[in-house]
Amino acid sequence: MKMLTHNYKSRFVVNVGMHIKSIEVEKINLFFSLEKSTFILDNTGKAYDVDYSLEQIEHLTDPKLFFRTSRKYIVNINAITDIIAYSGSRFKLKIANSKDDDILVSRSKLAEFRRWLEK
Repeated sequence: MKMLTHNYKSRFVVNVGMHIKSIEVEKINLFFSLEKSTFILDNTGKAYDVDYSLEQIEHLTDPKLFFRTSRKYIVNINAITDIIAYSGSRFKLKIANSKDDDILVSRSKLAEFRRWLEK
């Protein structure tokens, strides 16, 4: 029975200068990679460096809440404010408190993304 239930992380611990901060997953809008580092974007718009790769985060977070849209992003379903049809049968996502306007769902993940949204 224990093997059937998967325990996903409920929070991530990040370093903020000399301080350590714990961020609950419900307050995370987006995980993204930039220049070989991985970051968390919280619901206030602040970004924090995290010691996991996007591949690791993908397995540590609840797939009902988070979706890997491309090589660069994992988004929280509750942080999606708009979905725009984009050229080449792709979607462009608007994420709450994100300044990044190029959050795209890759073509290979489009059908899976649609199913995820409907769950």
